[in-house]
Amino acid sequence: MCLTAHAGGTGEGETIGILVSYGAPQHEGQDPVEAISQEFIDSFGHYLATGASFKTPEYVLERYGSYLPETTKRVLKGELRPLWTYQFKMEHHINFS
Repeated sequence: MCLTAHAGGTGEGETIGILVSYGAPQHEGQDPVEAISQEFIDSFGHYLATGASFKTPEYVLERYGSYLPETTKRVLKGELRPLWTYQFKMEHHINFS
């Protein structure tokens, strides 16, 4: 699952949050969408989470590929299958001033 957010604040910058998760642990009976959404909130906070949305691996590769390490790209392309779990988290702030 891929959950991303792209947010601006004062107009002088923007923040990108990316969470890629495969086989992430969750509490018994917990919906996987709820688990990954809560992980995003815990990692990036409520402000960035308000604009978060689930994206396809293809979209994440096209839009954010330049930010991703090679291993994450291979997981998203299906070239590398994690045996257990795989998580990649990234928060990147770009300031234009």
